[in-house]
Amino acid sequence: IDIRGGTTDVIIYNNNAVLHTAAIPLGGMSITSDIAYGFTITLEQAESLKCDHGLAKEALASDESEIIIKGTNERNDVKISQKELSSIIEARMQEVFHLVKSEIRKYENEVNLNFGIVITGGGSKLKNIEDLAMEVFELEIKLGKPNSINGIDDIINNPRYSTIIGLIKYINDNKNIMINRKIEEPDLIDILKRFFNNTLKYFKLK
Repeated sequence: IDIRGGTTDVIIYNNNAVLHTAAIPLGGMSITSDIAYGFTITLEQAESLKCDHGLAKEALASDESEIIIKGTNERNDVKISQKELSSIIEARMQEVFHLVKSEIRKYENEVNLNFGIVITGGGSKLKNIEDLAMEVFELEIKLGKPNSINGIDDIINNPRYSTIIGLIKYINDNKNIMINRKIEEPDLIDILKRFFNNTLKYFKLK
């Protein structure tokens, strides 16, 4: 489950092959918009609240911790609790996970889907998201981060970059096959090769 800004992408694997893919039109920005609407604040303030204080499980949040939201445009400051904030976050994440579960259920009769779930993407950085996912899916949950590379610690340990780093590693591992393959659009491939080579240098994969 790749929780991105505008969408949540789902890929189901079976026997080392892709069985099903889906894109749900809800993601991290949906949560941010909910917070902004719920507390009548800016999207920037809502994003900061989500990242700094939000939990994916309301039951694990504190009702006593006081969070002060600075007023803008001559508005008064607003005081909220972590529990109030997390209730908004959990409601949206519950919706996202149940939509994902509906996609999974489409294939329950075709194959044995007694598997674990990997959550990745920027939205997976929400605190306690694994606890909520385990409650909804009743399966083993793992947070997917980039691995087997050297580079900037904030990038290689950040699930936000899992997809792009995975693509770069795939291209790097298979670049000889790609170069030797007969292709009809060499200019496009040359452009892609230059892009990935430059990116590989940035992540120190070479």
